[in-house]
Amino acid sequence: MKKNMLALAISILCAAGTHAQSYQSNQPHDGAVTAIAVRADEQVFYSAGNDGFLVRWDSLGQGESKGERYQISDIAIALIAGNPDANDVAVYESNGLSTNRVAVYDWNTFGRRFAKRFKSSVTCLSYSAKGSYLFVGTATVNGMYILNARTGDVVKNIKTIPGIITMARTGDSEKTAIMYSPSGYLYYWDMKKGNVKLRFSTEASLEQPCLFGSGKFQNRFFAGVRDNTIYVIDATTGKTLASYNATSPMLASCGGDYEEGLFYISDMGRGYSLSLISNESLTDHLTQSASGALPSSSLVKNFMGLKDSDSFVTIAKNQESVILGTKEGDIYTFSDIKESETYSLEPITQGKFGRVKDLCSDGQNFYALATGKIYRADFNDGSTEELTSAPDGVDRMVFCGEELILWSEGMSSPVYTLSLEDGKSESLFTPAGSISKLRPTEKGFLYVKGNNSVCLYDMNTGKGKDLYSGSTIEDVALAGDTLYVAKAAASTNDSALMSVNLTTKETVPIKMDGTVAFSLSYAPGGASLYGVEIENKGNDEYLTQIFAYDISAKTFRFLLKLNNEDSSASTQLKGDELFTNIGRTQVYAYNLRTNKCVTYRRSASLPVKAVSGQNLLAVLNNDGSISWYSPRSKQQLAIWHITDEGEWESD
Repeated sequence: MKKNMLALAISILCAAGTHAQSYQSNQPHDGAVTAIAVRADEQVFYSAGNDGFLVRWDSLGQGESKGERYQISDIAIALIAGNPDANDVAVYESNGLSTNRVAVYDWNTFGRRFAKRFKSSVTCLSYSAKGSYLFVGTATVNGMYILNARTGDVVKNIKTIPGIITMARTGDSEKTAIMYSPSGYLYYWDMKKGNVKLRFSTEASLEQPCLFGSGKFQNRFFAGVRDNTIYVIDATTGKTLASYNATSPMLASCGGDYEEGLFYISDMGRGYSLSLISNESLTDHLTQSASGALPSSSLVKNFMGLKDSDSFVTIAKNQESVILGTKEGDIYTFSDIKESETYSLEPITQGKFGRVKDLCSDGQNFYALATGKIYRADFNDGSTEELTSAPDGVDRMVFCGEELILWSEGMSSPVYTLSLEDGKSESLFTPAGSISKLRPTEKGFLYVKGNNSVCLYDMNTGKGKDLYSGSTIEDVALAGDTLYVAKAAASTNDSALMSVNLTTKETVPIKMDGTVAFSLSYAPGGASLYGVEIENKGNDEYLTQIFAYDISAKTFRFLLKLNNEDSSASTQLKGDELFTNIGRTQVYAYNLRTNKCVTYRRSASLPVKAVSGQNLLAVLNNDGSISWYSPRSKQQLAIWHITDEGEWESD
């Protein structure tokens, strides 16, 4: 197999750092708020969510805050940590399965400093006191790593601590780190010598582990939760000082000069309470005799106002404010000033935009599927024309000739055709299994049923037929009488791309290095087939490439490559240009005639799909917004968000 290896290498750091922008909004996260990171000496905090967005909030005014939003991942962000000496933010991204990635971003430029993959889930993510080191604990034995906070180089992989680590903190000098293992131990680690200085037995299986204390007793107290009980422990001995019963408690301490002690909220059934275990009461207990009274917690305030369907899932303390994130994506803040009256909460997040689920064009007009309706979108006057209500469950659409086909990805729901003249939809058929891909052909469309069979529907006859059966099918394309099937290779002897002669039924594997191929693009009568392949090079190293397969010569050439795994990369072919979002951070337009590539600056949300019209390029983003570009100047013209009423709001 002959290969042309003059591929353009893509640098994620460069792309994200020089061609990115955020936007201001008080929109909630789409899904749960997974983590909140604070700066103890500033009225600033970061929130992260299952939607992959990182948001910087600069004001804590009730109902007035607007967050600077930027999406850094297409999967959930599970943990975040702010560098105390820089504008860097560390994040842990995870899909709950095989993807466990820690990355550090510079918030000023949105450039990614580094990213590291881990085989196991991350249990601890924190910076040292001066920001020199980043601690990453993983759910495996010998899985605690100390990274250089600027470069990501591993300074130390701790193998002398046998248990999993869920908390790591240093003193101001960064000479010693204290770490907690749920096996029931506190460890003091010598940062210079690289060994364990001290080890204390303590309470096991504590969740929400945190260190607090101020003044002469800075970092003296350790706390955690087990079975609706809060345990407060002397961090220098491992001995339990006191325990407090609370229903579903959530712990937060501020740290620094503002810290008063350990705050916690407790579920009271019809509301919540905020209580404080003060540093003063704990230090008084330590300086008293053994017969001294145990320190008690004090009620700060009772509060209510959370929606019945929602719940608090994360908490943080920032100077004089408590910050709470919810399962439905809202963020609440309120002061820690003591009150006798029950406080009524109001979220600082307000409202949600609608979500454009799919976008397509007939070459002249753009059509958006959103809020359960089909709209014709006119960029020139910023208007929308509602054509019709979309059938229930429909979330995808594509033009087949002059017909607009509506279907439901991952569902065995009916496939419809929509008349643009009268706005009426008609059911074509109901597939026997779920549809994962649907691709137009000259006379109809192909569809992949259940990831294991390929079918062809003829729009002229209204009949369908099975063309191919196999396993792990990712995508399909039809070139004349040849069907091309992209899939995941089942073994080293298998191929990720197959050709099927529909006349002779001969199936031929096409040799390629990729272990999985997907997102095929082909124009009727074209000389080449385009798509994405991912090659597993071993040792957690991957290569993602945009390929062009010459159908006559049976050779590959590679247009763009990324030294990483990108299973969300896509291709869209329009005339002489191939559009792709490889690398997740930008949209690239590769001119197949000149072999030149141009970059379209991304919006705050990650690009998913590029749709080209006569004089405009529209990009559907991960959050359901649309970015508009001029193909001539390559400049971004506007970003549209759709409201529930079908109106566009522009950034």
